[in-house]
Amino acid sequence: IDNKSIRKTFGQDDPYSIISSIYGAGLANNLTSFTVEQQKIKIEFILLSHQYTRTNKRDINIFINNRYIQNYLLKEAVIKGFSGKIMTGRYPIAIVKVFMDESLVDVNVHPQKLEVKMVNEYFLSDLIERSIKDKLTSKTHVIPTQSEVTFPKRKEVKESYLQESFDLTFMEEELERIEERKVKLPSFDYIGTLAGTYLLFQNEDGLYLLDQHAAEERVRYEYYHRKLGEIKLAVTDLLIPYELELSTRELEQVQTLKDKLLEFGFKFDTNHHLIQAPTWIRSDEYNEAIIYLIEQLSLNKKISLSDYRDNMAKSMSCKASVKANHQLSHKEVLKLVEDLSNAEFPYTCPHGRPTLILLSHYDIEKLFKRVV
Repeated sequence: IDNKSIRKTFGQDDPYSIISSIYGAGLANNLTSFTVEQQKIKIEFILLSHQYTRTNKRDINIFINNRYIQNYLLKEAVIKGFSGKIMTGRYPIAIVKVFMDESLVDVNVHPQKLEVKMVNEYFLSDLIERSIKDKLTSKTHVIPTQSEVTFPKRKEVKESYLQESFDLTFMEEELERIEERKVKLPSFDYIGTLAGTYLLFQNEDGLYLLDQHAAEERVRYEYYHRKLGEIKLAVTDLLIPYELELSTRELEQVQTLKDKLLEFGFKFDTNHHLIQAPTWIRSDEYNEAIIYLIEQLSLNKKISLSDYRDNMAKSMSCKASVKANHQLSHKEVLKLVEDLSNAEFPYTCPHGRPTLILLSHYDIEKLFKRVV
């Protein structure tokens, strides 16, 4: 940029080489690279693990026909694709390369050609978001460890950096081995509980700590998200009208938006008492659900069903999940692990916190100074 070399790669057009050259070999751990084609649009993705995030959006790189661009909508699509997998306020590291008909792109909207206009921008945004979500959900990820880099050793990385031909065969073989695994969580044995919060497991890899609240929150989140996504809206008539704890202004909004609220399963009598509600929402969640709906409908005149599903699923799963310092029986522990193993993305809670971490044998021996 401006005749200054900012980043340098070896020009091998290989995602592992590219990421290793730019960010370091350690961040290529559990890299996701794939291509999507739809309606004459081709998109190439290089996504770093959800374990590696940034405090800003600068490392979300968007290219249109090999031209680097800045586009708010497409960057937000990448962020939404990682939703529920990284912490709030953190942003993923990703490279998204879009190839499409040049006649559909106008590059003459910015003096430095950084911003472009596209005919099908919203379609493209939706495609990017869905593609990332589907890929991350179906992929087997590495359980985070205390070590900064699980593999390869630092010495090996340094030597390979000096080679004329950048050799990452060892990393590709390890990644292929991980991809071949059928299960998303490892097999381990339960050995106890720490501080009434963290469930302890062990296997040949080391000691695993599972956050019982985060784990159940993930399980319940996916359950509620599925229920909210069902085409048929299941509602129930309340035997006793439910009096909502709403302000005068909020009650006025309920009256104004009652037809819209009915679309989401909420029906009111002439006194603004709730007489019908969705079956999957508990009575102590009625207020929160309706307040969220009227806020969004008042601000935007409409509400994204996906945003509503996500918000309510997160709220309900957090409230319903087992809390910290609550001792679980051995049977409850095994059931929680089974449910988490069956989750689509068992690695984090809906807010992006890890559910499970690994303290490897190497980490433990390093703490005891057995290795240097």
